[in-house]
Amino acid sequence: METRDYKIKTNFADKPNGSPSGNWVCGIDIGYSAVKVVSPNKNAIFPAFAEMDDSKTIGTPAPYSIIYKNLETGERWIVGESALNNIKQGDTSHSDNTLYGRERYDDPMFLVLVDVAIGIACSQNQYGNYIGKKIWIETGLPSAYLEQDSPFLKNAFAGRHHFALKIGADEPVEYDIVIGKENVDVMEQPMGTLMSIAMGNNHKAIPESGFYFNRNLIIFDGGHGTLDMFIIKNNRVVDKQTFPEFAMKQVLANVRAEIQRNHGVEVSPIAIQKCLETGTVIKHSRFSSGHIPIKEILQRESEKVCHAALDRIGRMYELYEFNYFVITGGTSAAWADTIRQTLSGIEGLVVIDGNQNDKSLSFDYSNARGYYMYLYEKVSRSLRQQTQ
Repeated sequence: METRDYKIKTNFADKPNGSPSGNWVCGIDIGYSAVKVVSPNKNAIFPAFAEMDDSKTIGTPAPYSIIYKNLETGERWIVGESALNNIKQGDTSHSDNTLYGRERYDDPMFLVLVDVAIGIACSQNQYGNYIGKKIWIETGLPSAYLEQDSPFLKNAFAGRHHFALKIGADEPVEYDIVIGKENVDVMEQPMGTLMSIAMGNNHKAIPESGFYFNRNLIIFDGGHGTLDMFIIKNNRVVDKQTFPEFAMKQVLANVRAEIQRNHGVEVSPIAIQKCLETGTVIKHSRFSSGHIPIKEILQRESEKVCHAALDRIGRMYELYEFNYFVITGGTSAAWADTIRQTLSGIEGLVVIDGNQNDKSLSFDYSNARGYYMYLYEKVSRSLRQQTQ
């Protein structure tokens, strides 16, 4: 893989996913590195980063440019890749705790990301719009954080959201949306992947789905902030684990530490994303500069953390007892080949991609797609019961 393959992605794609009549169901995953959206009329992913900025845009905005304005306070923010591009390599204003801490739910940047995700989920196109429909949100948290953090995440999504959103060269669109707390639900993130691998794009369970619930299955959900494990045996969730030390942020922290140790160059947690795009870190003084390649360091540290994660899992569980091993999450995309090779000697163990039912989506979307699928079925079932 190239270093840019590790970089947080940006993509907006109109798609007729559909929604139950009179309702607008949205799966939204506010991850530690990226925001993922699956709504009735689109799929979207963008970096989970924003900065307040009152400067005027010069020239034609890039297609991925996101400008957010809070219409209650007047604050203007740039969001996603445009905000990342403004970060200097040695920026120290955004710590690991600020970016990845569990206290983020009432942080101004997090609330902006929630508004932007809602706006993108509700933006209209040829496949429909939310106007006059009841809005539902399904989102998720790492298993270890679910009980304690769910109320705070629900509060971030519930209530009034009054803002304007400008994407690319399009004109700004005003949103004034009220979402009831009863219309926001939070599930364990790996459960999103379980729903995603079970449901086809026609909103029906695929023929193999019964096996996933009735046999022995491991979900390996590699994210930026955590690696989450979900263990199912004979229709029962028998174990759930969350490992911050086996996430992509740990890989990148190791890369940053080696660069500083060997070259004396400090790279901030968020600025490393720009380095992934170029494949180099800049070492400079007042009148000189040079580039330090990071591909070899990145691949070595990524393999090291991946093998450490697999070693831990191999010591915790008798892997030969399992029928399915599901790899999902953006970090797992980087580790997929290593995981398959490591597990290839276990007879009877089938490795499943989290995006198996929609290969147009990357592993990053698996949880968000599952949230959407779960919510679609939940609302549809409620409508059916009302007509009986």
